[in-house]
Amino acid sequence: MPGPSKEQFVAAQKARAAALYSLFETGFKGFEKLVQLNVEATRASLAENQAVATEAVSVTSPEAFFTLQSRQTQASNEKLQAYWRHVNEIMSEAGSEILATSEKQIDEYVRQSQAFFENLFRNAPAGSEALVSLWKTGFGAARDAGNATYENAKSAARQAVEVIDKADKTVSAKA
Repeated sequence: MPGPSKEQFVAAQKARAAALYSLFETGFKGFEKLVQLNVEATRASLAENQAVATEAVSVTSPEAFFTLQSRQTQASNEKLQAYWRHVNEIMSEAGSEILATSEKQIDEYVRQSQAFFENLFRNAPAGSEALVSLWKTGFGAARDAGNATYENAKSAARQAVEVIDKADKTVSAKA
């Protein structure tokens, strides 16, 4: 019974490694966006704080000081909400990209596995029909269990994204 060739095995391992690093790269792109957002937010915050401090020093009455403080509190709340909306967008985008990439890779892996086992079963020696039937049943059950686990994980990921989106909309609506 001929099995997979060494070249096929090496090619499959290379494909899996490339797929894994593709996921890492997608996650890292999201991380880079978060870092860039934080750098920009920090830069803007420093500039705004300097302007507010300069204005606070020149305030001549308590009423003007409290007006400035109230205005800054409202502006800070709006900026904080905008910041978290950006974080949510980045995380949702990265999560969607990772989910889409994972789906493609899992589909390809399942397709290749099925083709491998079908080829293996087709080339089984005569008289091994009972063993082949047992293996098919076992692999079918494993495939079904894997599909169920995959669907549950996909559903949980989608629900998490929906919860984050709903929380963002709730916070935005209260503002």
